Amino acid sequence: MLLALLEALKVERHKRNVILVGAGFAPDGQFHGPSRLPDFMFTLEEAMEHVDQCTWPSFIVNEYMELVACNKVCEYLWDINVSRDYATGIDRSLLSVTTSLRFAERMGNWDDLVRLAISIFKGHYRESEELDLASPYFAQVILRYAQGEPRFVSRFTELWQETPALPPKVRLIYSVDWNEPGCRPMRFAGIVTTANEPEGLNFNDWVPCDAQTWEELAKLAQARG
Repeated sequence: MLLALLEALKVERHKRNVILVGAGFAPDGQFHGPSRLPDFMFTLEEAMEHVDQCTWPSFIVNEYMELVACNKVCEYLWDINVSRDYATGIDRSLLSVTTSLRFAERMGNWDDLVRLAISIFKGHYRESEELDLASPYFAQVILRYAQGEPRFVSRFTELWQETPALPPKVRLIYSVDWNEPGCRPMRFAGIVTTANEPEGLNFNDWVPCDAQTWEELAKLAQARG
């Protein structure tokens, strides 16, 4: 019954495991990697320390693409303070923030990035999401999304109809074109890799593609740091 409730509510993996262990059950999932290395996966605390050491924008997302943590370089680029500006999981959904002007107007390839997010939810290993038959969790994400800039909300609906599902993989690469006011255009290679499979945590790195991007990042860090 507990597993059925957790599935129906789509509780994210870390919280799901805390609930299961607290109720006296084993956590979900198995550790990957050599059995002789019990610490093969990053704990959340280790993952947060790891991204803090990166000199490029690096952040952690959970299995529902919620921003769990990010480094200072991310905050400088995005001009945010995560703990202040994004208090809850729904606030931190990477899908819902794409209708925020703070992000949408800076994403030079907005359509591509939104298509990617849609394809992940459509091909999610838990269950494919649909707008008219959304799970309780995804319904909240869509509700928050609909409160964004109308022109981007309208475009999202169009993209949803034409975007196919993406089969889940442990590694994903995508492109980010970022247009920051007062800066030259920046280009990043977005790379998603596993941080902790049983906990559903992934690293998401925006690695600068050229010297110009590194230079503009350094200027933003100096101005906003």
